Amino acid sequence: MTAMGSNGPMQAVTFRYRRQPGEGPVLMVSGFVQGGRSARELHPVGDTEVVARTWELPDDYLGTYLFWVGKEGVEPPEAFEELLPFLYGDAGRPVPDPDNDDRFVYPVDPEHPGEPFVQSIVRMPASIPEPLAGAPLLGTLAEHRIASALLGDERRVWVHESIGIEPDGPEPALMVVFDGGIYAHLLHTPEQVDALVAAGEFPPTVTLYCHFADDAARNAELQCRDDFAAFVADELVPWAAQRWRFTTDPQRTVVAGSSLGGLGATWMAFTHPDRFGNVIAQSPSYWYHPQHPEQTNWLAERWPAEGPTSVRCYVEMGDLEQQDDARHFVDVVTRHGNDATFERYCGGHDFLAWRSTFPRALRWTGERIGAR
Repeated sequence: MTAMGSNGPMQAVTFRYRRQPGEGPVLMVSGFVQGGRSARELHPVGDTEVVARTWELPDDYLGTYLFWVGKEGVEPPEAFEELLPFLYGDAGRPVPDPDNDDRFVYPVDPEHPGEPFVQSIVRMPASIPEPLAGAPLLGTLAEHRIASALLGDERRVWVHESIGIEPDGPEPALMVVFDGGIYAHLLHTPEQVDALVAAGEFPPTVTLYCHFADDAARNAELQCRDDFAAFVADELVPWAAQRWRFTTDPQRTVVAGSSLGGLGATWMAFTHPDRFGNVIAQSPSYWYHPQHPEQTNWLAERWPAEGPTSVRCYVEMGDLEQQDDARHFVDVVTRHGNDATFERYCGGHDFLAWRSTFPRALRWTGERIGAR
C-alpha cells in the first residue's frame, strides 16, 4: 500500500470476512489499497473459513470499501491492469462488509430499476465530519426534462429552489451541478444548500442538477467539449430562466462537479466566464489532454493565454489521489489573477468524501458570492 497523507497518527484496522461454501479468494476493493492481488487479498485465519487482513490507516481517513468475493477455485490475476476488469466480470461478486452496519447506499434510479449498490464505510475517529448529515429538505426539489437540439437527446434535470427565495426579494443565485442525480439524491446537496442558506452561510439559490443520457455520454461530454458547454450555457440555463427567477451575474453563478465533472465545470468557466464566475471542482480530472494522454495540465497551460481573470475556483483532492495536476492548476490560475484555493482531505476518489466536503466548498463560495 502506498503511503497516505494525514494530519494525524496511523491506526491499525483489521477487516474480516467469513467465507461461505463455494466462495474462494476475498479481495479488498477500496481507495486505501493500491496495486494488484497481493496488496488486496485477505488471508486465512487458522483452519477456519475466516479471512482477514490489517491495514494502517490515518486516524482522519474517511472512505468506502467492498469485499470482492471470488468463486471457489478462481485465481485472480496479479497485475492491477488485469485485475481491475477481472473484478467486473462473473468470476465473483462485490459484497459489503457483513459485520459493518455503516453503509453508503446508492439510491435506485426508477428508470433503471434493480438492487441498490451498497458500500461499507471506514470512518476513522478524526475523519471528515458530516455536520449536515440528516438535514431536512427545506426548499423544493422537482425532476424535469429538457430536449437538447445541440446534443440530440433529452436530459433529466432536478431543479432545487432553496429556502429563502422571496417573490419580491433579491434575485437568487444560480448553481449548475453535473452528475445531477448523484448530487441530488446520494450526496444530499439540496439539503446541504438549504441548511447553509438557513444559517446565512450561502445565499438563496436555484440549483440545476444536470444529469446525463448515459455513462458513455457523461464521460465524453465532460472532456472539455464545446457542444456540451454550449448546451449548458445556451439551452439549459435559458430554459430554466423561462421558468424560474435567478441572477444573470456570473459573480453569483456557480458550476460544480467531481472527477470529470470537476473538469467539465472548470471548462464551463473557461469558455463562458460571462455566465459562470465560480467553480467547485472536487477531485477534478486536470490530467486530461485531448491529443496526448501521456501529457497533463492541458487546461492549465491554456489558461494564461486564453483564460479569464475573474473566476473563483475551489479545488480539492484526497490524500490518496495524485494531487500535482490540481495544485499546478490552482497555482496557474491564481498567478493569472483569479481567486483560487486548494484544499485536501484524507480520503480517495470517493463520493462519500465529496459529500462530506461539499459544505466546505459551499461556505468558501458563499463568502464570495454574498451570503446574506
